[in-house]
Amino acid sequence: MEKHLLISIFFAQFLPNLSFFFSNDKQLYLVPSVAFRYHSNASNAQPTDDWILYAQGWYFEHNLVRAKLARTALSTVVNEVNRKRVAYFTGSGKKYKTLCLEGLTSEMCVKTDAHGLLKKQFRLSNDDVQHLRIPGGKVEYFVSTNDGNLRSKGEIFLCDDNGISIISDIDDTIKVTGVTSVRSVLRHTFSGEYEAILGMSERYRLYEKSYNATFHYLTASPDQLYPFLRDFLDYEQFPSGSYHMRHFTWINQSRRLRTLSTEMLSVALTTFAMIQSWTISIWLSIIFFGILLAYIYEQLTYMSKRGSLPGPKLTVPFIGGILHMLSAPYDFWHGQMDYGKLSWNSIIGRFFVLVADSESCRKHLRIPGGKVEYFVSTNDGNLRSKGEIFLCDDNGISIISDIDDTIKVTGVTSVRSVLRHTFSGEYEAILGMSERYRLYEESYNATFHYLTASPDQLYPFLRDFLDYEQFPSGSYHMRHFTWFDTNFFGFFSSKSFIKQKTTILHMFFQETHSRKFVLLGDIFQKDPEIYANIYRHYANRILKIFIRVANLTASNRLSHVFQQIPKSKWDTFVNGYDLPEKIF
Repeated sequence: MEKHLLISIFFAQFLPNLSFFFSNDKQLYLVPSVAFRYHSNASNAQPTDDWILYAQGWYFEHNLVRAKLARTALSTVVNEVNRKRVAYFTGSGKKYKTLCLEGLTSEMCVKTDAHGLLKKQFRLSNDDVQHLRIPGGKVEYFVSTNDGNLRSKGEIFLCDDNGISIISDIDDTIKVTGVTSVRSVLRHTFSGEYEAILGMSERYRLYEKSYNATFHYLTASPDQLYPFLRDFLDYEQFPSGSYHMRHFTWINQSRRLRTLSTEMLSVALTTFAMIQSWTISIWLSIIFFGILLAYIYEQLTYMSKRGSLPGPKLTVPFIGGILHMLSAPYDFWHGQMDYGKLSWNSIIGRFFVLVADSESCRKHLRIPGGKVEYFVSTNDGNLRSKGEIFLCDDNGISIISDIDDTIKVTGVTSVRSVLRHTFSGEYEAILGMSERYRLYEESYNATFHYLTASPDQLYPFLRDFLDYEQFPSGSYHMRHFTWFDTNFFGFFSSKSFIKQKTTILHMFFQETHSRKFVLLGDIFQKDPEIYANIYRHYANRILKIFIRVANLTASNRLSHVFQQIPKSKWDTFVNGYDLPEKIF
């Protein structure tokens, strides 16, 4: 039992806090409330006819995981689950968000509470209230989000010191619910059309007309269901009135830090707060067996898909290996590779096959150009993009090339030049470089890798430029510019790119056994020092180092940096036509 409770807590609390489980569908609704005359308790207070008004509502977004789990559990006892009602019931409140009240004497802004609820009490003079009053004995107002994207109308019903109020329950008083049966409650709450008790709306309208009565609907139902109850009462022509409901919450996290017995009680009380007469053991069984059936179905589906493929015997319910992959990606992928050349796993309900060795990858996925193509799409399917992965086998030749001032004019020694050649005009290629690179690709069947200090935000433009100039296709290894960097030029000239380039170069050599490499860079930054350091570790695997310079005269800096490297292993060039047609 303790294990089952912990699983329930995990799904109800931890997963919904991850942003990628939420949809962008935010909702704001206001629940009709009430206003009373102001009565001060102070002995020396002056008589007044002011009003105290209450505004109430909920600002939330749909929680996809909670909704899915709830629909799965409900489907075991309810036919044709109403997805919209479940989506509202399982929503996650937008806590501490600013909402602004309009349409009264002055605009006021308040923040939602920890559950996304709007609760505001304010005072207005009788003159203001009478000015705002509309037929039906109520005041209308509007609430909008701070960004103005959502706006909702609210009602406050005036409950004066004199007059008649009719306070009515809803469930099994004016609406068929069947609170003595769990199955009946679920069916009449989350499925089908709501059904009115015969003759109640006609009698209530008669009372409203005969006594000028004000109606107040007091119910144990959660306010998450208010929009649907309001639609039902309006459709059945019940009198309008204020609604007084409770908010169903998904376990206060601070209480879960107590003892297990307290935790069990908290889970039970919160889960069954919707209707007091529900039997705890039956409801807990429904939730548990609903989740269990969904888990068994998921695992059986994976078993049928994987066949004889190696992989995990069982996956974490519904989320698969996503937490392991995000928290320790290196361990996750290398652990996956330990299963063999082909293996399977699941990520958030998606079955995937990992091809872990180059031979199988070529056999199953490779396309012309020595690469694998794949696609990535957003969860809502509105965006989809194609990606490329270039295969770097243990044998063969790779040409690793810098971009700025190696194959593209940038002028990294000047701030003005960097900005002009980055954000203005057409990019300009170094003369002859694309022709020479294409020759190397054809002559040596070489794979190209572009290693640059440029930010990856500029990748689409650099890719268009290299394609237009007909440079060979290849992988790109770039840094990401963030606004924590001091400035754009400082990003280019900072020493962090030395570490980044060095790390990536080590990766190429360590992940391949006997592959040979040609390194190309320029003298205007730290490429010579980086390449010289790499040469000391992998001298036998570096065929040649080419450094672009301003002119071909001897450079004291290069002679010093490369003093431990044979002269036959490095050379300089100004443009592509200075590079040899044959490297070896």
